[in-house]
Amino acid sequence: MEPDSTRPAPAISVVLPVYNGARYLRQAVGSILEQTFRDFELICVNDGSTDHSQELLEALAKKDDRIRIVSRPNSGIVGALNDGIAVARGKYIARMDADDVSMPTRFEKQIAFLRAYPAIVAVGCHVLRIDPEDRPIGPEEFPTDHVTILRRLRMGEGGKIPHPGVMIRKDALEKIGGYRQKYQWVEDLDLYLRLGEVGELANLPEVLLYYRFQFESVNMTRQGQQAAIILECLQETAGRTGEPFEKSEEMLRWLSRPLDRQIQRQSWARRALACGYWNTARVLSFRNVVQHPLVYDHWRVFLLSLLRRRKLFTKAAA
Repeated sequence: MEPDSTRPAPAISVVLPVYNGARYLRQAVGSILEQTFRDFELICVNDGSTDHSQELLEALAKKDDRIRIVSRPNSGIVGALNDGIAVARGKYIARMDADDVSMPTRFEKQIAFLRAYPAIVAVGCHVLRIDPEDRPIGPEEFPTDHVTILRRLRMGEGGKIPHPGVMIRKDALEKIGGYRQKYQWVEDLDLYLRLGEVGELANLPEVLLYYRFQFESVNMTRQGQQAAIILECLQETAGRTGEPFEKSEEMLRWLSRPLDRQIQRQSWARRALACGYWNTARVLSFRNVVQHPLVYDHWRVFLLSLLRRRKLFTKAAA
């Protein structure tokens, strides 16, 4: 959909890729339309969805003319993001995913921060993790200063700026050439590493996004491919910047962490317990008890959630 050339360019272009995202799409788009900062366009890139995402987007666009729809054959998130950025008219690019929820003041606070600190090229935020049924799992805090963020990125931790919660200067994106197809599935890590070479990175120290855990996420379904691509990305970065690169034990443990459904659900339950979200911990651990009744830790977390005790799992929230 072509923009109305008679309207002034918005301050922010929100780029939201969609692939079979109908389940949460209305909620995600609604959280953008309810932002306290109103001067934005929402570019929804339908990446060849086979569910009714396109119909949902068209219905939403009829109700709010800030929504623009780009429809394309499926090729993955990198192509979808670059197509969205290519038609963006805003000075700032805000990322959003089709299954997450932005807090109403997210854009207001992020754009104020970028305007106040010209050296910052990208700013994220803390998040509240939620499960597939919207139950809270627990907050996740990220480093806020450039030096720490860049150090963690160079250890392969692309999530140190939450991808669906970031706002980026468009001129910085254009300077580095946008996202790169060769790093599909770790595209955020590669992008942040290159952005960190042309400016500084930051996170706002408050929760501005509900970030959804899903079993179908790339971290779950592409773990093996991700690990190899992350190492390739880090090696290329070291060659480009001249910084030494060495695979540490911590990095290798993180890249090889097991992520099957049972382990992931138990991890969510433990985090929810540590953060005092008793109902979330109870529901998730009970499902594991039913499916894997011989695992002691499933029963332990379930019983502690009934007793509302979390002291033993404080470290799980760190």
